[in-house]
Amino acid sequence: MLPPSSSTLEPGHIWEPTVYEAKRSVIQSAIMGVKKHRRLHVGPIALFLFENWHTLWWQIQEMLRIEKGGDAQIEDEIAAYSPLVPKGQEWVATMMLEIEDPAKRRPMLCTLHNIEKHLKLHINDDVISPTLEKDDVSDATGKTPAVHFLRFPFTSHQKSVVQSAFSATPSFKQAVFEFTHPLYCHKASVPLPMLSSLCQDL
Repeated sequence: MLPPSSSTLEPGHIWEPTVYEAKRSVIQSAIMGVKKHRRLHVGPIALFLFENWHTLWWQIQEMLRIEKGGDAQIEDEIAAYSPLVPKGQEWVATMMLEIEDPAKRRPMLCTLHNIEKHLKLHINDDVISPTLEKDDVSDATGKTPAVHFLRFPFTSHQKSVVQSAFSATPSFKQAVFEFTHPLYCHKASVPLPMLSSLCQDL
């Protein structure tokens, strides 16, 4: 069904367009199953989509299907998405600030200036701050991007705590994402089905 995953995305992993098209409906169904437990809303507008090898591979295949850029596009897409594959010591997420009304979007993104600097992941009593891609920070005008690519790096201890959640003697208590922005104070706990999926990234 889905191809075997790897620690990196490489051109050799990408299927020929005709092969992908023939299997696309099955692949789409499988990917939706993967994504089902990798989505988390934190407050009314922040949606986290936690990436792994398969979600990023699928994104590349879909981009190639739509844009038909051939080998040159494959190289570009690999360069963009391969660095986002979790490396076994982190969670990687696309954070989208969903503001449907175009008239309200820019004012709200300006109001939420530096929201990316007011985000924490709590693992029990430990706090993890995300690292961001260089273009994913609020710009000089004060507007934060609507889409951020975030990494949550774990220490070995934090990793072992999370992995203990499904053991006979768990030390894990909670994983909570929290915004402390003055105008956006919201938090959400990671449910167990989602935690089970995210443990596969560690």
